[in-house]
Amino acid sequence: MLYSLYVRQRNPKPMRKPRKVVVDKDLVESRMSMVGIESQCQLAEEAGLDYQNLNRILNGANFSSQTLTKIVRVLRCHPGEILEG
Repeated sequence: MLYSLYVRQRNPKPMRKPRKVVVDKDLVESRMSMVGIESQCQLAEEAGLDYQNLNRILNGANFSSQTLTKIVRVLRCHPGEILEG
């Protein structure tokens, strides 16, 4: 067991750079029209988010999984449907 641990430490695999997850603004706006939400302000209100926070997320800022969950519940979709990939 110690030998395998030693080998792993001696020959580590190169670390991948983490990819940034970004919400696609166009996809969100498309989903908004599908569920009858007329503005980003209305989306923020229904999701229980601050409008400025939602605006930052739609423009590429970091966000938590809880925030993403709130948005997709209102838009009635899965996270993968609004994320850039």
